[in-house]
Amino acid sequence: MYNRYCELQICNNNILYERGDRLMTDILKFKGYCAERGIKQTDLAELLEITVGSVNEKINGKQPFTLAQVKIICEKYGISADEYFL
Repeated sequence: MYNRYCELQICNNNILYERGDRLMTDILKFKGYCAERGIKQTDLAELLEITVGSVNEKINGKQPFTLAQVKIICEKYGISADEYFL
């Protein structure tokens, strides 16, 4: 289960966890990045091969992105994981 108040760690299923305040700040930055560039949740869903509903939960901080998903996003859009996800 996702606990957005725990310290940054890599769990067995490669899910990123971080303190709530920092995670939400980074997610809001990524949300803004997507809005500025016209990247839609459907685009991210297709890229990550997940449902739009799952993307919505991740982009709103309800569920974390996996390390693999972060890597895919960063490679596709040429962004830094440190700036938007860590």
